[in-house]
Amino acid sequence: MTATVRELRRKLTGDLTVEDMRLLIRQDVGLAYLLPLAVEALRADPLSEGDMYEGDLLAAVLTRDAEVWSGLPELKREVRSLGMHLLGCPSHHWNRRRQVVTTSLPRGWPCLRW
Repeated sequence: MTATVRELRRKLTGDLTVEDMRLLIRQDVGLAYLLPLAVEALRADPLSEGDMYEGDLLAAVLTRDAEVWSGLPELKREVRSLGMHLLGCPSHHWNRRRQVVTTSLPRGWPCLRW
């Protein structure tokens, strides 16, 4: 894992894939730079996926510690809005989003509360 993280840190941020971002965010590497990029990807598709499962990038973002968000209040609001959107999605989308909503949001939601 250390070698992978070291290699990914050498990549230009514009060249990072969703999986690269997911892995680095899970390791709490470069969050001030990566979280805005991740949110950009999540805007396009809230269930963006790396190599793990659908919505794994969102799960990585939501499960960062609360203190990470204290310095990123605007980003925190946007992530909270994305989460609220997922929670309020129409029922015909529910099965597709069930895993993310039921696993990631409950763990990550406390750090995004107002």
